[in-house]
Parts: sequence; structure tokens; C-alpha cells
Amino acid sequence: MVYLYFYIEKESFMEREMINRLKIVLAEEQKSSKWLAEQLGKDRATVSKWVTNTMQPDARNLLRIAEALNIDAGRLLNQKHLNNEGNRYYPTDKTW
Repeated sequence: MVYLYFYIEKESFMEREMINRLKIVLAEEQKSSKWLAEQLGKDRATVSKWVTNTMQPDARNLLRIAEALNIDAGRLLNQKHLNNEGNRYYPTDKTW
């Protein structure tokens, strides 16, 4: 039973890990999660959860993140999840 519980938790962690690319993009832009939290006026713990994919930013915050980093919002999302109907994020014709 413990093995099954561990497997389920590990599986959900693996799925969660791939949703956003915020950690990668912050590194590419040479910015820290502390910097991003200050730019957005958000608690550092909240931004940390976004960076580690423990929690996902909503669409409004996703756009605010992209604006703060001066990048296209699409760079923040893993392309695999853009085409997956089981997730909240879907491709759009709109250019950010």
C-alpha cells in the first residue's frame, strides 16, 4: 500500500513538473524568483510554488509574468501541454 501511495505521488509530481517553464525562462533571462515576486507584488512563496510547478499561475498572472520579463507568454508554457485537452492552457490565435 505504501508503494502505491508513493507511485501516485511521484506520478503527480512528474506531471506537475512539466506544465510551466518559468524556472527555465528566469534562468535564461538571468532573473530570480525574488525579482519576479517584487515586480508582480506577490509573496515570494507564491512565486516559488509557480517556479517549482507546485502551483500554476492563472492566465492573468501568466500575462503579468510575461510582461515583467518582456517576453511572449508562450515561452512560459511547455508546448506539450498546449495541445493536451486535460490541462487548462490551450493554444490560441491571439498574439500576446
